[in-house]
Amino acid sequence: MGAYRLLKLPGNMTEEERNLSKAVMSYWATFAWNG
Repeated sequence: MGAYRLLKLPGNMTEEERNLSKAVMSYWATFAWNG
């Protein structure tokens, strides 16, 4: 996901936290796109 790479996320995030972050961003992007 392009937007994910642009964000300056802390380097000490766990894999679970990164996956959650991606899921939340994907949810909001889909919501914004589809309403």
